[in-house]
Amino acid sequence: MTIKNDTPTFEPGATVVYPNHGVGVITAVEEQEVAGFKLELLAITFEKDRLTVRIPLAKAKSSGLRKLSEPDLVKEALEILSTKAKAKKGMWNRRSNDFQERMATGQLTAMAEVLRDLNRGLSS
Repeated sequence: MTIKNDTPTFEPGATVVYPNHGVGVITAVEEQEVAGFKLELLAITFEKDRLTVRIPLAKAKSSGLRKLSEPDLVKEALEILSTKAKAKKGMWNRRSNDFQERMATGQLTAMAEVLRDLNRGLSS
């Protein structure tokens, strides 16, 4: 059974990345009734933590769930990590919120930018 969400296609057996837990495998697409509403859920198992997470199919994309990155994207992220950090000005809490939002997207290049910028003072 193939389930389609706006852009990505998720199906049982697919290896995916979930920002809060890492790499997991979709084990099933389930239908459950919650508060009188029927929801389609993706069941994702994370072998490392021996954990199964269920994500509503309608929220899969906004939760940052994604397929594994293509080699070209990984190469781009590695290139970002090797560039000079961009100095961010402003209050630390605004920078922190920005970093957290970018990490939560699950986008490899956005996470690489955050790591590069956080490592600014350490690589001297």
